[in-house]
Amino acid sequence: MTLLKYIQFNKTLLLSVLIFLSFAINVKGQQSVLAQGEWVKMTFETSGVYRVDFTTLSEMGIDPISIDPRNLAIYGIEGGMLPQSNAVNQPSDPTEISIRVFGENDGTFGPEDYILFYVDSPHKDYYNESTDTYEIEKNLYSNQIHYFLTLKNGRGQRIIDSPNISSATTPLTWYRQIIHHENDQVNLLTSGREWFGERFTTEDPVSFQYPVGSLTDNQIVKVTLSAGSQSFSQSSLLATLNDNQLGQLTFQSIPNTQYGIKANTQSNVFQLPTNNIDGNQLNLNLTFNKGGQNNAVLYLNEFVLDVPA
Repeated sequence: MTLLKYIQFNKTLLLSVLIFLSFAINVKGQQSVLAQGEWVKMTFETSGVYRVDFTTLSEMGIDPISIDPRNLAIYGIEGGMLPQSNAVNQPSDPTEISIRVFGENDGTFGPEDYILFYVDSPHKDYYNESTDTYEIEKNLYSNQIHYFLTLKNGRGQRIIDSPNISSATTPLTWYRQIIHHENDQVNLLTSGREWFGERFTTEDPVSFQYPVGSLTDNQIVKVTLSAGSQSFSQSSLLATLNDNQLGQLTFQSIPNTQYGIKANTQSNVFQLPTNNIDGNQLNLNLTFNKGGQNNAVLYLNEFVLDVPA
């Protein structure tokens, strides 16, 4: 279950506005949906449910009093990177998404009316059913995603209420909060798509803290950890969570040759019962064991915290 974040949509929160006329032609030779009309380009870095109100529309250059809100529409594309394979069918033009416009039934957009719509992430997350874990594919090319607001000649696409499929429902009292850390700072080969983050050159622990609120009792926190080591002897990375030892990644030595592999990479999923964790903050500590090699270096790739909250 994914928790949606409700965020007030305004110009200080990752909103860039551009009213423009576009006469674009898409790659299939057809006229783009952006070719006619006036459009507002909105830029985001975080997924969630966003709100556009009377004031925000005015700041966009749209006179809310003069429009029919039933014709408001928003277009966008699915988050994540474009597929590498050309054989994958991929929309070449933004498509209309379903939105909700509160107060539109009277045909006017008043000071109390507003729009709600969902914004996808620039990155992509996948649920691995076989391991019951989440995997995050970071967008290598952009941390932003764009949506386009316009007034159509006809009615815009709206969210439709779905009926309950059963009267016997089980209430959900907790969800899985996903915390992902990945900094693309170093490319060990200066080629390709594999990047690493923080550089460990000492055996001092490195700490990462995250406030999480209350944890759900009798559940399991899962920590997916990935890193790469450059060492001519066996090395390891020890992981602890709130002073509880999770386990370690063990790295085999790499050959001391010019054309050999440049790092040994390892990953694993560690588990810890929520009842073993005190407080409302997670403290993940990572300690590099250099295996007696003073010049050994470790690069953190990423970690994912799967937290029952």
